[in-house]
Amino acid sequence: MKDLRQQFELESNITTAVHLDYQVLRQVRSLRQQLNSIRERVRERPLVESITALDQKLQGLEGNEERGTFLSTPQGRSLARLNVGLTTLLAAVDSADVSPTTQQLTTFNNVKNALDQQLANWDQIKRTDIPAMNLQLRQSGLSMLNPESGAVIEQRWHSAEKAVGED
Repeated sequence: MKDLRQQFELESNITTAVHLDYQVLRQVRSLRQQLNSIRERVRERPLVESITALDQKLQGLEGNEERGTFLSTPQGRSLARLNVGLTTLLAAVDSADVSPTTQQLTTFNNVKNALDQQLANWDQIKRTDIPAMNLQLRQSGLSMLNPESGAVIEQRWHSAEKAVGED
């Protein structure tokens, strides 16, 4: 029974981390789409350079899901790679009704630490980079960025799923 409790606790922690990572990943992707849309309409070189710099910063945070090193490089610590790593870890932990191994617990702690760092990076971008970019956009008469738009879309999707399931 203790084994199953430990397994359940680790699976719950991994699931929470996957959900949080995915929420932020959607927000980052949405923000990058907004930046690309705005960049197409901008002609002032300094603003284009600012948009490109912020997009590159976000690209590093987002990363991609392609196979590669995991945790040992900045790309391996990106939100996309962490999401893949957490999902893979969840499958491994869930594969048998036994207590998690020391390696699985260590891996989760390492991934959680990397995720915490990326969440801190995202918070920093939202506190400093986005307001600075929005000021430039407003001064140029352009629409401002909404970093929460990815979360809004996901909330609407979950609301729609609940409504369908309630029939």
